[in-house]
Amino acid sequence: MDNQSAQSIALQALVWVLADNDRAQRLLAITGLTADDMRASVSEPWLLGAALSYLEGYEPDLIKCCHEIAIKPEDMVAARRLLTGEEY
Repeated sequence: MDNQSAQSIALQALVWVLADNDRAQRLLAITGLTADDMRASVSEPWLLGAALSYLEGYEPDLIKCCHEIAIKPEDMVAARRLLTGEEY
């Protein structure tokens, strides 16, 4: 996976999260981010990685998101690892 693919996956996942008010509010509460933080940093790897980490923390949403954006869960995890600099 390359950085562009990882960012694309993360942006799709972030849009999916933000499309539901309850999920969006939970993301903000868990990460401590504000809506302004998100708008200002939407293309930053740390924010994209945080969005994917959030989904990894709740498997039902991870599976549902992956299904709806048509990717495999392991691809989402790989994208998060790349964006956060985590070694495999």
